[in-house]
Amino acid sequence: MKKILLVILLIPGMIYSQSKIFKGKWIDDNVEITEVTVINRGTDPKSICEDLSFELALSGIKSYSQSNFGEQTKIDKNSISTKHAITFSYIFNGYGMLYKLQIQIYDVNDNGRLVGMFKWTGIGQTKKNLIKEIVQILKTGMKDGGVVNKKLSDCGEEPKPPARFNKPMSTYKSSKKYKDYKKDLQIWEECMGKD
Repeated sequence: MKKILLVILLIPGMIYSQSKIFKGKWIDDNVEITEVTVINRGTDPKSICEDLSFELALSGIKSYSQSNFGEQTKIDKNSISTKHAITFSYIFNGYGMLYKLQIQIYDVNDNGRLVGMFKWTGIGQTKKNLIKEIVQILKTGMKDGGVVNKKLSDCGEEPKPPARFNKPMSTYKSSKKYKDYKKDLQIWEECMGKD
């Protein structure tokens, strides 16, 4: 009985843990992000605001963070000094695992007009990996606003691993289905330009 319960609990994690791609799009054709303010509109127990701002700065984008603790910040030139602003929301469980992370990108010079929105939903991704993917999305927007969606449509969805069904890991990884999956995953990662 315990084994059956464990399998039932693990199957959803096996299905969704490989969901690494943010879904979403740029609304403008060409978004060039050179400086951005990351806005925290409430409590941020996972410190996404500071971590995202820091990673953006490391990648060469001039970045600032701003906390408003529940206040509704008007996104315009009077409130924010950078050309773009980012707001975010997320959901996590009692163990600290993120289930959902969504970001919105605004053009401050155009009265806070929304220019992009990206969302990740799943299980098993670390905050660090998700923030690095957000940085990549924003850097991609610097070159061509549509390239993220183009890559998703050109490369297709990320391959999913085959179900393990309580097989020992060595047997599972030596199976033909798993080897085919790894081969497809490598091709997909090369298409997406991942390291």
